[in-house]
Amino acid sequence: MDNDSSSVCPCSATFYPLQYAALVNFPLRHSRVHHRFRIKTAANLTKFHNKKKQKPINHKKMPQQFLIVLEKCVEQDDGSNEIWSQFKCSDSVFEYVFGIEYPTGTTAGERIARIPTSGANLDLYAGIERIFNKNGQVVSKLKGIMTNGSWTLFQLLSDKGFKLAEQRNYDVVQFCSTLNGRKLVERIFVRDL
Repeated sequence: MDNDSSSVCPCSATFYPLQYAALVNFPLRHSRVHHRFRIKTAANLTKFHNKKKQKPINHKKMPQQFLIVLEKCVEQDDGSNEIWSQFKCSDSVFEYVFGIEYPTGTTAGERIARIPTSGANLDLYAGIERIFNKNGQVVSKLKGIMTNGSWTLFQLLSDKGFKLAEQRNYDVVQFCSTLNGRKLVERIFVRDL
């Protein structure tokens, strides 16, 4: 082979001009390096394509149901304040615990249902949570389902198979003369399926 001649790499049919004497004298060295590079590149592409072709992940259903009970400071019609319990849960959990569908289109203060329990009746109300700014002015109001019978609620949850999993203080009552400084508690109840 001459220095002006070109050699053909058999793996890609690409022409490589041989300008250096070392490549002219040792054409196999060129091939080994070239093929080693192609093998590494092909392996990287295979890894990339294998990641793309993974089967979709089928998520299992959760083996537990959760119900979160938040204490809220509620102002009564006469101006007094009381601590009530508000619940957060899925519609299916709400229906399982209370035996009714999650209510919609309720007005504040409306009694939604009276749930009979082993000890007493548990009344559910449509309540309004007031959110204050730093100056004590009401910034927004959120509607939620509440009850004033915490102990009765805990008995009902126990009867339905829920256990207290976690409890923490999440807020402090402010701008309320009688309950100012009282810590509000969040409780998470769990039921195994």
